[in-house]
Amino acid sequence: MKLEQLGIERDRVRLEWVSASEGTRFAEVVTDLTQTIKKVGPGPFNKQQQKLTKESGDD
Repeated sequence: MKLEQLGIERDRVRLEWVSASEGTRFAEVVTDLTQTIKKVGPGPFNKQQQKLTKESGDD
């Protein structure tokens, strides 16, 4: 998968079709994805930014 070549894990990307009338379903999808992202931790780009910030001394 192209995203994996960029260092983005499969768990970070999700495609769901939810219609405007499915508010409850939308909330479930967002909640589930949020929990998954929290579980896998910071993304590769965030890690790189943290490294650059630390190296430059900008805390």
